[in-house]
Amino acid sequence: MQGAIDCAFLENDKYVLVDYKTDRISDISELFYKYNKQVELYKYALKTSENIDVKETILYSFSLGDSYSF
Repeated sequence: MQGAIDCAFLENDKYVLVDYKTDRISDISELFYKYNKQVELYKYALKTSENIDVKETILYSFSLGDSYSF
C-alpha cells in the first residue's frame, strides 16, 4: 500500500487530518463510504509511528466544494 497524508494540523493540542478528493461525486457521503478505510489507515500510521492522536478527520471534495467530518 502507498499513500500520503494531504494535510494534518494541530488544533487545541489534538490533530485534525484532512484528505482532499477530486472525484466527481453527487453526494458528500459517497466520499466517506469510498475512503473511510484509507483515512483510518492514515490515523493508525500517525498514532503508531509518531504517537499522534487524531481528534477529527475531514474528507474534502473539490468537485462539490463540501466536506465530510468524522
